[in-house]
Amino acid sequence: VAIIRESRNEVLLAVDRMGTFPLFYTVNAGLLAFGSSADCVRAHPAVTSTLDLQSIFDYIYFNMVPSPRTIYVEQQKLEPAQFLHFQHGRVVTGFHWLPDFQENGAAAFHELSDTLGKTLKSAVTRSAPDCHAGAFLSGGIDSTTVSGVFSEICRSPVNTYTIGFNVKGYDETEYARIAARHFGLNAHEYYVTP
Repeated sequence: VAIIRESRNEVLLAVDRMGTFPLFYTVNAGLLAFGSSADCVRAHPAVTSTLDLQSIFDYIYFNMVPSPRTIYVEQQKLEPAQFLHFQHGRVVTGFHWLPDFQENGAAAFHELSDTLGKTLKSAVTRSAPDCHAGAFLSGGIDSTTVSGVFSEICRSPVNTYTIGFNVKGYDETEYARIAARHFGLNAHEYYVTP
């Protein structure tokens, strides 16, 4: 979200709770430049584009640049559920929402279990409303759960796709096969080779 009030020289930027839609920004000599990508911000003529060496290291190590950093020294990225208020060259950031974790909730185990089951079914149904879709099945808990819920929703064998590696310690296809047998999935395996 971006709200601009020119009459007050004021801008309010905010990102959704999960950070689904990124927002990059920079402040330089009283100017705020922002956009949906680092390259959008960099395209502004007043913005420099010096690469951040720490961010390059982070990218190589993590396969991503953790927020609020970006690949450029002068830029930052809003974190999930974060806002930025800009007025008269001054920036204030904060969070419009914070998750509330209650470890000692009053709900009984079966209630929590029912809620989780309904939430999973709803999420899988929204993501794949057509039973002709397929699912990635690595054999891990996440993809196994999604594949199992998907087969339950469709009430028929669903297509799953597994990528294997001919390298000991990296190949998880055996776990995917166990899940496929358990849920009666129509499993497809492919191997990545040199």
